[in-house]
Amino acid sequence: MPGSEIDWEGRRTLRYRLCVRCFRAVPASSDERYCINDGIPMLEACPLCSKPITSPYAKFCACCGLEFQAHSSSKRTRVPSALEYPRKITLTDDLTTDH
Repeated sequence: MPGSEIDWEGRRTLRYRLCVRCFRAVPASSDERYCINDGIPMLEACPLCSKPITSPYAKFCACCGLEFQAHSSSKRTRVPSALEYPRKITLTDDLTTDH
């Protein structure tokens, strides 16, 4: 079956492609190679250890622990997290620069 493999205990394991920007997942057997939400190539295996992505909810590699994340060269505006921006954010705040 395409998009799956047999693990060491003989169980069939599904593989997924993952968008590292929005974390949308599709089965690896799908024809989708680019995220329909973000237009970036979808990740099918860990870039560090090459193990396939076996969970549609993965944000880290289950084998080596690498965090799956988009490259910083994206054109999207970075919104600070609550830890970086502890005060209340209002609609008039400039979120395009780091504070």
